[in-house]
Amino acid sequence: MAKAGTTAHIMSLAVDLDEHHAFITSTPPDIVAKVFEAVHTLSLTDSHCPFWIGGGSRHEPRTAITKTLFPSLEVLTIDHAGYCHMGYVPVATISSESDRPAISKLMIMNVNAEEPTFHTFLRSYGSTVRHLIIDSIEDLDYGPVLDIAKDLALDTPNICMRE
Repeated sequence: MAKAGTTAHIMSLAVDLDEHHAFITSTPPDIVAKVFEAVHTLSLTDSHCPFWIGGGSRHEPRTAITKTLFPSLEVLTIDHAGYCHMGYVPVATISSESDRPAISKLMIMNVNAEEPTFHTFLRSYGSTVRHLIIDSIEDLDYGPVLDIAKDLALDTPNICMRE
């Protein structure tokens, strides 16, 4: 896409997504920035695992979701479909507040709502979110997530449990 000069505004990608705020890729950051510069709606699904299948490790290159790389991002969907999940082990640094995209709608699917790095992600990236959808994989204790959500300026919170 970068070589062709193609501009996308909506993008859906199957990625290796071991973290909530970063995905694994060997694509250089300058190419990532060029491809995603106009993307305002991004959907990342954890269903492409070339690093994990090939015996990858925590040292594979991460691309964090930052304003620098995703300057137009407004809607973000993260689906931890579970195909590649090796455990949420934070590797990529969560970006500074000034380098987080102004996400207005955030949907997180197939997440373990009790997972501590999820709470950190939600606190960090939720500051501009007005529409929040959390679709959890299990009937869990939502107390900590609700405590975070009450501190966000949400117009529409939607928290679902799977049966």
